[in-house]
Amino acid sequence: ETSSSSSSSSSESSLFKHEMLTKGDNNYMDDIGLYAPGQKWLNEKHVMGRTVGYLPHVGKATILMNDHPMIKYALIFILGLLVISGKEG
Repeated sequence: ETSSSSSSSSSESSLFKHEMLTKGDNNYMDDIGLYAPGQKWLNEKHVMGRTVGYLPHVGKATILMNDHPMIKYALIFILGLLVISGKEG
């Protein structure tokens, strides 16, 4: 069971509390085994650094292109056409 304190720094306050579950790129399972005993989620105080954006489900595009290579080739083809047909200056 995780304690969920709603403390915030005096200089910045947030209306939303984000809980995160991490997973390494080459792992089949999540990282709960690396968390403190009984802990199931991470929150802002556990993260080093600063979040500058939030893009949920973006990784699904990579999975889609890996599962269906023709989509990847079509996207590369379309991008190539855009580069060739682009105007300079």
